[in-house]
Amino acid sequence: MAGFLLSVRIVVPILLMLAIGMLVRHLGWVDEKSLNVMDRLGFKLFLPTQLFYSLYRAEWDTARYGRPLLAAVGIILVIFVLALAVFTAAEKDPRRRGPIIQCEIRVNFVIFGMAIIASLYGGENTGLIAVIAAVIIPLTSTISAILFEVYRGGKVKTAGLLLNIIKNPYLIGAALGLLFLLLRIPLPQPVEKAVSDIGGMATPYCLIVLGGSIHLSRLGDYGRSLWMAVLGKSLVIPLVFIPLVVLMGFRGETLATLAVMLACPTAVSGYTLANQCGADGELAGQLVVVTTVLSVVTMFFTIWLLTAFALI
Repeated sequence: MAGFLLSVRIVVPILLMLAIGMLVRHLGWVDEKSLNVMDRLGFKLFLPTQLFYSLYRAEWDTARYGRPLLAAVGIILVIFVLALAVFTAAEKDPRRRGPIIQCEIRVNFVIFGMAIIASLYGGENTGLIAVIAAVIIPLTSTISAILFEVYRGGKVKTAGLLLNIIKNPYLIGAALGLLFLLLRIPLPQPVEKAVSDIGGMATPYCLIVLGGSIHLSRLGDYGRSLWMAVLGKSLVIPLVFIPLVVLMGFRGETLATLAVMLACPTAVSGYTLANQCGADGELAGQLVVVTTVLSVVTMFFTIWLLTAFALI
């Protein structure tokens, strides 16, 4: 019962903030244009600041971070290879193939991951997930961009790809956070307070904006392509890889971080990247919506089962 109540305590606030976002759009307090502006603000300011501050206040420990970081990268690469093999055969439309494979490997670390680990272990213990995010986000963004170029028959432009990665606000926030962490650069107290407050706004703000962007009425347009990807992301990956992480011997906060990575929905920024690269952006957007909604259920059962077996 304690594990069940903990799962409710963590997941229900996320669900409520998504519902508030849907409500304020339904009431007409915000429109699509306003939501796009708000989303851009969260992407460029709040989320990078949260990522920076999580790394800034972390205590770097190679023994603590090294093995889980290698495990996270290895798992993502294995998922990519499997998704590439399965969906190259199963999906015949090249414009849809890229968003589907992207859905399997990209993770909404900064909105969902941070929120859940902070709820489980406190905001001061999000260092590991911030370190993993700092590596996984640019890795999966690069893989996705290359996929989109290949599937639209184009030539991968290395310079443009690298520039887009370097300009990614998440990567900038992560790089600055790692720099301040490793060099032990202190922030003046007033500056640290401002950074802390801005980063603290990220999760509720972005969940409400994400909720406002959800349109359940549009889900029937993609049928088989949509649900193949969703089945892999929301069911197969957690069922297969979370037990493997347990068998690898991870426990506590480290296991929780890797499990959250595997149960998270696909990254919101994947929709923008798919549009920019000429892939099927509408499908990418619907995959964000459906995996976000289903991740509430996936995350609930993940936390409940892991706490029930005293693994986290």
